[in-house]
Amino acid sequence: MIEHALVFLKDRLNGHFEETMEDSPVDIRNIVDDKGHYQIEKLGLTLVGIEEERVLKQQNAFRKLASGDFIKVNPEIKLNLFLLFSAYSGTNNYRVDITYLSEILRFFQAQNVFNSNIHTDLDPSISKLILELHTPTFEQTNNIWSALGAKYLPSVMYKAKMIIVQEDFILGSENRITDVYPDVKHYDKVEHTEIVEPRS
Repeated sequence: MIEHALVFLKDRLNGHFEETMEDSPVDIRNIVDDKGHYQIEKLGLTLVGIEEERVLKQQNAFRKLASGDFIKVNPEIKLNLFLLFSAYSGTNNYRVDITYLSEILRFFQAQNVFNSNIHTDLDPSISKLILELHTPTFEQTNNIWSALGAKYLPSVMYKAKMIIVQEDFILGSENRITDVYPDVKHYDKVEHTEIVEPRS
C-alpha cells in the first residue's frame, strides 16, 4: 500500500506538470546511490520516514463479517509517510528547480485530500490520503540530509496521512448472537432493617 500511495501521487503530480509546464518531472527515486551520485534527474519523490498514527489508533480487535459472525484480528495500523520532494535539473537550472517546488506547493494547496471513492486510480486499500506540509527545523533538515548521505537540494517535505495496514490474519472467531434468553433466576428481596430506639 505504501508503493501504491507513492505511485498515485507521482502520477497526479505529473498530470499537473503536463498541464502547467508540458513536462513530467516527478519520479520515485532515492536521492543518491551508494557512491553519493545524485539519482534525481528533475524532481525526486523519496520516502524518508514512517510513523504510526497513535492518536487515532484503533483498539477494536473484532471485525464483523457479512454473515453476522465476528472474527478476531490484530487492530489495524495507521501510518503517516514523510515524503521529500527534491529538485535537481543540473548545475545551471536552479530557477527551474525552484519552479518545480512552487508547482508542488500550488498543487497540494489546491487539493490535499484524496478519497478512493472519488479518485478511482487510488488503490482501494487506501480509503483516504491526506497531504500536510511538514516543515522541519534547520537542525532537523541538516540531520535528514546527512542521514540521506547527500548535500542539500531545493526541497519540500509533506506528511501523507493515513495509510492503513490491516492483514486478514484471523486470530479467532465468535458466532453471532441469534437468541437472547432471559435470566430465569429472579429474586425480589427486600432487606428489613430493625430500628432500635435509644433508651432514655
